[in-house]
Amino acid sequence: MPGAGKFRGGQGVVKSQRFLTPGFVTHESDRHDDAPWGVFGGKSGSGGKYEIYNASKPDEIAQYPAKFSGLRVNEGDVACYFSPSGGGYGDPLERPAQQVVEDVLDDFITPEHAREAYGVVLKSADDGFAWALDAAATEVLRSSMRGLTPRAIL
Repeated sequence: MPGAGKFRGGQGVVKSQRFLTPGFVTHESDRHDDAPWGVFGGKSGSGGKYEIYNASKPDEIAQYPAKFSGLRVNEGDVACYFSPSGGGYGDPLERPAQQVVEDVLDDFITPEHAREAYGVVLKSADDGFAWALDAAATEVLRSSMRGLTPRAIL
């Protein structure tokens, strides 16, 4: 997930390639173990990774470093590169709650992350398939995360 912030970090890129024949793969990247920093109260993004799996053995997922050369792969292997995601900028509690809801609907973050990082409480939407903002609960949660007494209680 991208780093939380008033302006959240950018999404990483996922690139997957399935090998149709046995072969070799070389991968060169830098610093995928280093999560990009957040600034001015923003949270760090996520580091990247490179893994290879085969659909015939779904429980066997091999992790690889950022750089390697001449790795033997088999027919049906899938090589996946997950690039790092960006760090956030500014206090996550200042991100407009509706933008956090849109991030959940766009599958950038989970509803749990919306609550924990942004103080945004979601409820099932009227259509039963999506999420909607619970504005009153969000105000209470954000106030408590800031150490304040929410207006709804005053």
